Amino acid sequence: MQYKKFFRFGAFVFFVFSALVLLLYALLPLAAEMILMRQIQKNENLAGLKFNIAGIGLAGIHVTDIHKKGLFKADSLSIGYSLKSLSGKHVESITLSGLRLELDASGQQEGSAGEEGVSLEKIGEPALSFLKRVGVIRVTGSALNMKAMDSSFHIPFDFVIDVDASRQRMFLSGRAFLFSQRVDLHAAADFTGAVGTVKAVADDFVLDHLSPAVSRMAPEVSLSGKTDIRIEKKQGEDINVSLSNASVEKPVHVLFREVQAGISLDGDTIGISSTFTAKTDYTSEVGMKVEGTYAPNDGNRLSLSAENTGKHSLAVTGAGQPITIDGPQIGVKIDSVSSKIRAVVNAGCKRVNIPDNDITLHDVKLGLPISIPFDESVKTGTVGVSRCVWADRAAVGLQGTVRQVPEGVDMEGRVTSPDIQGFEASFTGTADVTGRKDDIISIRFSTKQAVFSEKSVKRLIGDRFNGIEFEASLSSNGTFRHTGSGLESDVTVDIRKGRVSFPEKGLDIQNINTLIRFDDILAFESRPGLTFFIEKVSMEKILLEDVRIDYTIESENSFLVEKAGFKWCGGNVSAESFRMVPGKDSYSLVFYCDRLRLTDLLETVADFEATGKGSLSGRIPVVYDQGDFSFKDAFLFTSPGSGGNIRLKNTGMITKGIPKGTPQYTRMDLAKEALKNYEYKWAELVFDTEGEKLNVNLRFDGKPANVLPFEYNRETGRFSRVDASSPGSRFQGIKIDVNLTLPFNKVLGYGRRFN
Repeated sequence: MQYKKFFRFGAFVFFVFSALVLLLYALLPLAAEMILMRQIQKNENLAGLKFNIAGIGLAGIHVTDIHKKGLFKADSLSIGYSLKSLSGKHVESITLSGLRLELDASGQQEGSAGEEGVSLEKIGEPALSFLKRVGVIRVTGSALNMKAMDSSFHIPFDFVIDVDASRQRMFLSGRAFLFSQRVDLHAAADFTGAVGTVKAVADDFVLDHLSPAVSRMAPEVSLSGKTDIRIEKKQGEDINVSLSNASVEKPVHVLFREVQAGISLDGDTIGISSTFTAKTDYTSEVGMKVEGTYAPNDGNRLSLSAENTGKHSLAVTGAGQPITIDGPQIGVKIDSVSSKIRAVVNAGCKRVNIPDNDITLHDVKLGLPISIPFDESVKTGTVGVSRCVWADRAAVGLQGTVRQVPEGVDMEGRVTSPDIQGFEASFTGTADVTGRKDDIISIRFSTKQAVFSEKSVKRLIGDRFNGIEFEASLSSNGTFRHTGSGLESDVTVDIRKGRVSFPEKGLDIQNINTLIRFDDILAFESRPGLTFFIEKVSMEKILLEDVRIDYTIESENSFLVEKAGFKWCGGNVSAESFRMVPGKDSYSLVFYCDRLRLTDLLETVADFEATGKGSLSGRIPVVYDQGDFSFKDAFLFTSPGSGGNIRLKNTGMITKGIPKGTPQYTRMDLAKEALKNYEYKWAELVFDTEGEKLNVNLRFDGKPANVLPFEYNRETGRFSRVDASSPGSRFQGIKIDVNLTLPFNKVLGYGRRFN
């Protein structure tokens, strides 16, 4: 009986105890939450923190719906422990899931420890003290939501912190997804809070995803390509950053290789030091060194300076022809405040060689202020070339100004020459870096009208034109363009009132006028259908007037005469097209003659003194061979039914060299007298050259206008000259055929050689 009472009492006690335990288990989370909330309210760093303790057990605590307005929120927090670990004031594990951090780095909110802020300095020591008592911390399924540069960024991440109490060290490993690309994170620290190593690694990181963010700071810049990124910070050392490759697509495509950077922290100022190589589509690689500072608390001020290193020459390979730059000097200074970049580019070199065009530039200098984004207040820079030499001849110098514009750079200035008297040119130009224009570089120039002579351009032409005197008024204008596929040019040269004289040869060319339009001045290629106008060409007894030559300069090795024409002996002469090229020493061409005055022809070709009327037409083939001129079967004739009268003086040459008393002498003597006043029905003039001799054949059909001092001798069957006592004879018709052999210099004055 007593046993039953004891059993009932024990059951009652057990029931009451169980009920109390269950009640305590049910009320413990609520009580714990109330106690923790009171403590949180006392801590200014945790003020505003909200959470719900979902359960507390012997193995751990589970907390849900954790959030602090404007700072973070988390789905759940699980703290794992055991009675043994609790007795040692140790927590085995902490798992935080669904953490969402909110960070505003746009500068629109103050980052103070206000109602919604957190002071990292005040929570640093308590957090470190807490971490020492945790075995492992896991953060899973989390993300950082950040506002910066007028954009929102969502960066998922998770990590694990392992605490090694025996070694008094903590190790972090994790990953983040920046623009959906994985970045591995590693860090180590000791229990004093000293960070040993921090490392971030991203392989095959696609830079194109960064372009939208970069374009907000610099709209003209875009990135491309893949790169391997390494960021590492060791205790007592600077932060080291390395990139395998990085490409900038705009404003100019630049490939950066072997980028190594060091970042130091000095209070609120970040120091930057970097080396890398850079290569564009148009240049070989060049080493660069960059140093500077970044002060986020001073209006995001960025100050950088850059210069090239270790390169004695730079090859420009993409301009359609090879260019070598010796002793390049590249310097950039950047001063950026609040996303506005102010920079000054200083570039120069000792020498630029363009071998295809035999051009060398000496002491090239450029100073260009730049603003990104473009600002109208940007200052004007300078550009200069001390000497530009073509084919080791005359030199010119360039001085000008350069200024940034929305599309790139504008420039203007002038060009002068110490070697060419009177030469002065002005130029303007643009360099487009946006890619919106067809021309990457475009330069327009013009020269003022100036008189040049063989003396003023002696340095330019050298000794190649010794023995030639010339003078002309010249001006020019044109454009040089680089389109990405090569250098193009369009140049016009205006020559007025030119004169060329060969004193030793008696050749004088007066009043030369032409407008030369070059489609490619560097290839020396002109437009077709250009025209030379020459007022007068005189060469001893030969006088050419109103000369017109239609021509094309096909290259520096080819000159095409499309057609030529001039006035000679009162008529018109024309020539068909022919091409002059170096190395060709022989040319044959035909001059077509229309209505040349007979009297002028006889004076010029046969050295007669002639008066009268009539004209001849025909063709004169001319051969030029290694400096020698010759005529071959030149044939001129009168038109049918267009006779005339001719009167010749100094006809003694007709019988010169013929023995008197011979039948030939009698015939020529009769012809000589007849030509003193002769009415012809038709006439022909044939001539060619043989060595230094000019063979001339005169043919006439007509009758003498006067009685000739000749009578017919029946005994000899020939006409004989009679004296004045005889009445002579009147001829009703007589054909004349006269052959003359003259020295060629009777025509050209100095012989047939012209070189």
